[in-house]
Amino acid sequence: MLKQTEKLFRVTHGISYIFLSALLFIVTVLIGISLVVNSNPSSKANAITEDQLSGLNNLTNDGEGGCSFTGTVTNAHSATISIGESSADFGTTKITTVCSNSLDHQVYAVGYSNETEGNTNLINIVDNTITIPTGVESGNISNWSMKISKDTSSYLPENLTLENSFNSNHVVPNESTLISSYTGGTDTTTGSSILTTYSANVANNQIAGNYSGVVKYILTATTIYNVTIKTAEGIDKVTLNNVECTSTQGCVVPNLISGQSYALEVTPTSGYEFTGWNTITSGTIADSTVTSTTYTIGEADETLEPEAERLTALLDTGQNVNKKMKSVAKNATVTSTSISDNLIKSFQRSNTLPNDFVATTTNTISLTASRVPIYIFFDNTNDAGIMYYYAGDDVAIVANSNLSDLFEYMTALTDVSGVADWDTSNVTNMSSMFQNTNIASIDALAAGKNGNPNIWNTGN
Repeated sequence: MLKQTEKLFRVTHGISYIFLSALLFIVTVLIGISLVVNSNPSSKANAITEDQLSGLNNLTNDGEGGCSFTGTVTNAHSATISIGESSADFGTTKITTVCSNSLDHQVYAVGYSNETEGNTNLINIVDNTITIPTGVESGNISNWSMKISKDTSSYLPENLTLENSFNSNHVVPNESTLISSYTGGTDTTTGSSILTTYSANVANNQIAGNYSGVVKYILTATTIYNVTIKTAEGIDKVTLNNVECTSTQGCVVPNLISGQSYALEVTPTSGYEFTGWNTITSGTIADSTVTSTTYTIGEADETLEPEAERLTALLDTGQNVNKKMKSVAKNATVTSTSISDNLIKSFQRSNTLPNDFVATTTNTISLTASRVPIYIFFDNTNDAGIMYYYAGDDVAIVANSNLSDLFEYMTALTDVSGVADWDTSNVTNMSSMFQNTNIASIDALAAGKNGNPNIWNTGN
């Protein structure tokens, strides 16, 4: 929740309000002007003394988002001017901004007479239909104006930029108008300051009386939040705004600007597929289905944690795989006179496919419902007799519940260590799986592979 505080420097009292703001931290300070138009040209005196304003000096707001705003009246903004005369630069207010973070911040001004935003007149306090408009001093037209200057004793004044049009007397704006901006944050003691003064001209036909008006000064600084990014099972790295995190405990990405978008990227672990993000309550992810996207900062701190699932390939039945392996082996051995049962000597996993590989129903040994396909190809170079299967790096092979006859009548087969890391937790039928092969031992299956918890049960 953001806080906006207004303080009204007027004759003898102050007024405070609390507002809400969606994206910007906004603080307003109201500076009151009092002018007495004296019908006696020889009489001049301040209508309000500085003592009457002493209780309103040094008003400070402790801002959220690392910013605060102070308006200090060092001389009362009041003057007594005879008709047909002018008063230049009466009263001084030092407006100080403190933004301890690295954010840029700005000061705006707008007329606020009679507590009405956009009202730029000095108004007769007895008869509010009699006014003195804003303007630049000019002969027989009553008007008043404002100007600002830089306080060179404040923190890094070179970072402070004044709007050129306010370097000299300028009309009080009837809508919120930028008067100064500061690049980056300030220290927490002196801050950055501008000095504001006012001038007035009274025409010969101006009605004598007491006039008052208000200028509202507004400090804006974008709110910042912290976002924590975490890894999870199946996620190697999360990157937000070029900050990389490889920890499941989380890494804090600080000082992100509310409403601004930052690059967000996920790096899944090999063999896993990114599936989305945890539920977030603040901010928005542009596309939660892709690994490279953007995150727009909301209105609160947030934690981003990606989710992933193990990539799996579902094997076809043992009998179907057996037929396809024999067919692929025979078709790949054009010059061989051997029958297909005698060609396959080893069954291994490959991390690559041949450059000329073309997927067909014959060389695909996975089920239609498999998220990842399993392909086979045969290498009989120098009579090697190796039947390879391929399903991509680190993809889990989930064996069919029926593996019967998987290697049946592969009479030359001696090595099936390539299936040691298969997930056999759903298998219910292994009958005749190794019948009429040349396998001397299946110890390689009992040992498992790569720490796979689903070790083959070869005790029977």
